[in-house]
Amino acid sequence: MKNATLFVLAMAACISIASAQRPWIRMSGQSAGAAGKVTTVSNALFLFDTVALLSYNHGAVWDEVQSLDGTVCALSDFTLGLSLAVTFDASSSTARCYFSFGGTAWTKFDSLVGVNKPVKIATIGEEWYLATEGAKIYVFGTKVDSVSLPGNAVCIDLVSRGTDLVASTRSGVFFSSTAGATWTKIAQDGIGVLHTNANNVYATSVAGVLKLNATNTMFENVGQWQDVATPPMILDIDSYSGRVYCIAKHSEYQAYWLEGDSVWTAIGYPLPGTQAVVTSSVFTIDAGYMIVNHMLTSDPDNLSGVYVYDLNDFTGVSNEASRSAQMRVQSTDNGTLVIETAAEGAAGVAIVNLLGEVVAASNVESAHRAVVHVPPAAKGLLAILLTTHSGVVYRGVVLR
Repeated sequence: MKNATLFVLAMAACISIASAQRPWIRMSGQSAGAAGKVTTVSNALFLFDTVALLSYNHGAVWDEVQSLDGTVCALSDFTLGLSLAVTFDASSSTARCYFSFGGTAWTKFDSLVGVNKPVKIATIGEEWYLATEGAKIYVFGTKVDSVSLPGNAVCIDLVSRGTDLVASTRSGVFFSSTAGATWTKIAQDGIGVLHTNANNVYATSVAGVLKLNATNTMFENVGQWQDVATPPMILDIDSYSGRVYCIAKHSEYQAYWLEGDSVWTAIGYPLPGTQAVVTSSVFTIDAGYMIVNHMLTSDPDNLSGVYVYDLNDFTGVSNEASRSAQMRVQSTDNGTLVIETAAEGAAGVAIVNLLGEVVAASNVESAHRAVVHVPPAAKGLLAILLTTHSGVVYRGVVLR
């Protein structure tokens, strides 16, 4: 009878953490440097600045990437499973270019001497573009070339939209439909980070999210803000499964998603603190998990670190009893769980204790047989949520 009661509590905990309003989970206090950025490359999560750290479990455990030398400035997926990284040595003004298949080991293939600090990588077909803290953008194709932004522009961010380039700079935004050969200035101040989703280019601003109208070469406001009187300052933007998400700052740090291209709806409770370090990439989405590198400028309570919020909606899918019956769970001596289901393909797994805390989370390649490491401290009855990329949820429990 006691086990039956615990089972109900565990499943209730699973449902509670999947509700619309719930707290962020602080996965670790890891830092990669004073200006740490987060991104997803090669199906892994990266935290990078003076070093690059890699995680396959949404930031719970990090491994340092030893094969990247210098300050890590930019990481990007490219083509055919190939990923790119660029580091910088400020003492010699040298940028080093690396490639990787998988993200763990990187090979240097080129370097640029006498350049400004790299900012961002953008790709068009088989060519990739490296923006720097200046007007020059380097073009890597069959040979290394360069294009320049107008005047003395200092680039903040660079993205591609099809064959177009959009550059955010300290002197405005520039648009090019000629791969950087010519540029048109867009009269819009206060823009920082850019993000492309499908054929749209979104931009952070000091007052809400903007979207590029390429036909009229102008930015337009996107969406109404549900719970604030005036549009907040936007720190970063990302997208997942067709939806656009952002991290905003008003009196607190709050996540939102764009509902129906018309209303920004708050997600979860605010992040802790009122003053945090802002970089060009404080936020990314890793296999359905929002990841924020939240480094508070004053942190007496040790609340800084990498925070995670699960975007998967477990309450809107089929919930037949047969789903739970189809899951088999085995706890091994080395601290891992082996989870077997009837499903195929990739999935996300969350392991939850009776307090509703996520003690382990992972994105697995095979839902048919998923292996998840659980920290030794996670004891007792644990609930398991395995969600396939098609939205089917499998539930189970294990006693450790």
